[in-house]
Formats: sequence, C-alpha cells, structure tokens
Amino acid sequence: MAECDPALIEETRRNWPFLRDRRIDAYEPILKRYLGK
Repeated sequence: MAECDPALIEETRRNWPFLRDRRIDAYEPILKRYLGK
C-alpha cells in the first residue's frame, strides 16, 4: 500500500494535461516501428 495525496494528484493532472489527454491508440505506429510488427 502507498499513501496518495489526492490534492497533489489533482494538481499534477491539471498541470500536465498531456497525461490526461493522451490517446493510447496513437502509440500503435510507434510500437510497430520498434517491435518490428
């Protein structure tokens, strides 16, 4: 178990929107390039 500070999590989420708004499906071409699929 780890202690989590909800206020810190919320602040980080607001200040780093690229983590919140990332699109996992956009990574597929990158993975193909490196995994040789």
